[in-house]
Amino acid sequence: MVGANPQPPFCQAVKKYGLNGDFPFLMLCMCANRLLNHDDMIGEHDWENYFKNKSHLRRIRTELKDGTYPLCRHHLIEPRNDDGIGDMCYFHLTDAAKQELFPDMDLCAKQFESSKELVSHTTFAPKQLFYSPTVQMQIDQLATLLMPERFKTIQSRLAESDIRQGFACLFYGAPGTGKTETVNQLARMTGRDVMPVDVSKIKSCWVGESEKNIKAAFSLYCKYIEKCGG
Repeated sequence: MVGANPQPPFCQAVKKYGLNGDFPFLMLCMCANRLLNHDDMIGEHDWENYFKNKSHLRRIRTELKDGTYPLCRHHLIEPRNDDGIGDMCYFHLTDAAKQELFPDMDLCAKQFESSKELVSHTTFAPKQLFYSPTVQMQIDQLATLLMPERFKTIQSRLAESDIRQGFACLFYGAPGTGKTETVNQLARMTGRDVMPVDVSKIKSCWVGESEKNIKAAFSLYCKYIEKCGG
């Protein structure tokens, strides 16, 4: 296919790399997943069944993990970044490879900009919620901490101690008690947009898919943080 179509930039780039053996196959597998399935996170379970030779498969695993695999050495693929730490279980095309293979598609920007999962805080209408005195005190404290100026101070203090500049909150309770609405009202008051995640869509019956979906959700969250300036 590549040899019969010398004009497209994709084919020109593949021929320029001069890769033989299983290397073009793995790269084509990643390209196909990225374009057809919108999947930018390729795990071993996506390609291992194509290699019947177990010693061959072990060699590929080893070289991917230690970075000596040709696609890694040519800076065509790289481990997925999980909060600054490379995840050697999943790989994706580098931004440089995407730009060279698909110059007209701008895949790096498209994946982020096309997402409709961020909900603006301006869309939440004010609502009066009623809590027990203990819960009300906790909600008020959280709202104070999340106010922009106060939160900047907290971030500075966390950074001085070499701690992540943020915190997680877990809301629990029976359905209909106001957990989601509380988050929406806190977002409205503190000027924070919300990225909702539907757990029912993350879960999958396919091996490895739920984990990939969770990682993808956190990767998207990290991109939103970068775009919003932390």
